[in-house]
Amino acid sequence: MRILLIPVDARPVTRDIAVEVAAVAGIEVMVPPKEILGFLKEPADLAAIGAWMAEHLPLADAVVVSLDLLGYGGLCPSRFGGVTAAQVKERLAPVFRLKAERPDLPVYAFSATMRIPAYNSDAEEPEYWATYGYDLWRLSYCDDKYQVTGDEAARAEAEAAAARVPAELVAEFRARRARNFAVNLHALDMAEQGLLDLIVFPQDDTSEFGWNIAEQRQLRAEINRRGLGMKALIYPGADEVGLALVARAVNRAAGVTPKFYPFYSSTKGPLIHARYEDRPLGETVKGQIFACGGLLVDSPAEADILLAVNTPGDEQGEAPEQAHRRLVDTAGRNLPEFVARIAHYIREGRPVAVADLAYANGADDALISLLGETVALPDLEAYAGWNTAGNSMGTVAAHAAMRHLGRRTGRLNQGAHLSFLLKRFADDYLYQFQVRTEVREAHGVDRLPPDELLAETARRLEPGLRAFHARHFARAGELKLKQIYLPWKRSFEVGLDLEVIPR
Repeated sequence: MRILLIPVDARPVTRDIAVEVAAVAGIEVMVPPKEILGFLKEPADLAAIGAWMAEHLPLADAVVVSLDLLGYGGLCPSRFGGVTAAQVKERLAPVFRLKAERPDLPVYAFSATMRIPAYNSDAEEPEYWATYGYDLWRLSYCDDKYQVTGDEAARAEAEAAAARVPAELVAEFRARRARNFAVNLHALDMAEQGLLDLIVFPQDDTSEFGWNIAEQRQLRAEINRRGLGMKALIYPGADEVGLALVARAVNRAAGVTPKFYPFYSSTKGPLIHARYEDRPLGETVKGQIFACGGLLVDSPAEADILLAVNTPGDEQGEAPEQAHRRLVDTAGRNLPEFVARIAHYIREGRPVAVADLAYANGADDALISLLGETVALPDLEAYAGWNTAGNSMGTVAAHAAMRHLGRRTGRLNQGAHLSFLLKRFADDYLYQFQVRTEVREAHGVDRLPPDELLAETARRLEPGLRAFHARHFARAGELKLKQIYLPWKRSFEVGLDLEVIPR
C-alpha cells in the first residue's frame, strides 16, 4: 500500500514523521521533496508540487492532503495576505477533482483554523504581531467571551485592547480570518458533495474563547446542520494531523480498528485543560485516537493497546520550567503506581504506549527517570511528549496503531519502530526538555547565528543521545546517528537523522 501525503510544510514533525511511523507497519508514504515545500514564511513551490502530484498520484492507494499547503503555500503562509479566497479555491480544485477521476480513491484533507497566539512575536506571524500580538489576542478572547457569556468586564477589556491596536490592523486581521473561514466552508461543501472522505479542521494553538473559537462554533453548527458529523472533525492539533490521517487511511484500507484502553497518572488528569487547547485532556485523547482510526474501550481485556497517559496532578506546565512548577508533580498524581502499572502490563505481554502530557513543549523528567529505572524502554509500543498535548497524543496513537497493524499483517518493521521510538526520547526529552532549555538560558532565544546555534546544539545533544542509547537501547539495537540539524534554523525544533539497527 502507498499513501500520497502533501504535508503542511517541510519540518520533520509534519513531513518525515508520517513516513517513519507508517514504515513501522511496512507501509510506504510518498511525500514531495523538502526543497519544494517552502521554508517558514516562504511559501511552497506550488507548480513543482502540482507536477510531483501528477507523477505520483497513479501510484497512490489513498491521498492525505494539507489544504493550507496547496492553498496558501504552507501553515505559516496561511496566516498572511496576498491571495484571495477565490484564488485559494482555484488552487484546491485539483484535489476536489480526484474523486471524479478515481471514485474509489480515499481522499483525506485537513485545513487549520488560523491561530491567535497570545504573545508579541512575528516569527511566524505578520510583522505587526511583534508589537500588537498580545493585544490582538486579548481583544479576540475578551470580545468572544462577551459574545458568549455577556460578561461586561470582558466587554470593557475588549474595548481597552481595541484602543491599543490601530483599527486598520484589526480590520486586516479579521479580513484574513474571513478569507480562511470561507475556504474552510468551501472544503466542507466538498465533503458534503462526497469529494472528500474526511475533512479535519484542526484548532492550531487555541484557548477557551476567541475569534477562532467563534469560527469553530460556526463550523460545528454547519457540520451538524448538514449531517456531516462522521465526515468532518474539529479538534486541537496542527503538526500531527498529517500523520494521524495517514494512520487512519492505512487502518481503513486494512479493515482494522485498533482499540485503546487509557489509564492516567492522576485522578483529575482527564479533566484538566491542556495549554494551547480548548478542552480537557480526556477529550484530546479521544479525539486523536478517533482521528487515527481507533476507538477507546472500557477495559484492558478488550484493548489491543494499553494507553498510559501521564497527566499533571493539578495543572499542565511548560517543560522548561519543571524545576519551578508546583502544580504538575503534586499529591494529585501517583507516578510510582502509574509506572508500576506500565511494568505490570508489559510483564503480562500486553502492548503499552505512553503519552507524556504532563507538560507542554517537552517531556516530564520525573516520569522518564522513573520509567527508565523500571522498564526496558524499547519494550514500549510508542512514546511522545512534544509541543502540545494534541501533538503528542496523535503521535502516540498513530505509532501504536501502526505497530499493532504490523503485527497483524506480519509486516512489522522492528528497525523502523526502534528508530522512531528512540528519536522521540531524543527529541522530546533530551532536546526539548534539556538541551533547548540549556542553550536558551545560556545564549537567549535564537540570538546566536544559525551556524553557531547548530554547533552549540549538536555539542550538547550528541553526547546525551549516545549515552541515552547506551543505557536504554543498546541491547535492542545499534545506533547510527547520521545528522543533527535545525530545520528552520532556529532552536524551537531539531532534526535528527538516526537509525537503530535491531540486534
